[in-house]
Amino acid sequence: MKTIRWGIIGCGDVTEVKSGPGFQKADHSALVAVMRRQGELARNYAERHGVSRWYDNAAALINDRKLMRCISQRRRLLTKNIR
Repeated sequence: MKTIRWGIIGCGDVTEVKSGPGFQKADHSALVAVMRRQGELARNYAERHGVSRWYDNAAALINDRKLMRCISQRRRLLTKNIR
């Protein structure tokens, strides 16, 4: 089975203990990119969680050619198939 490569838009407090680690622990799933408007906080999150790429712009994450799915943590849960 192919591994689904995820990106999270809005890597705040909720993703620290819920969705972020879940993507890393689930079979055939990998969190490979995160986005937060404050780039320094996105970089910090990526480093602490072993995420290879971080962004401070949602469009840049969505256009990342290595992602397969994108999820937004803002207001309601949105998931988009990218590839």
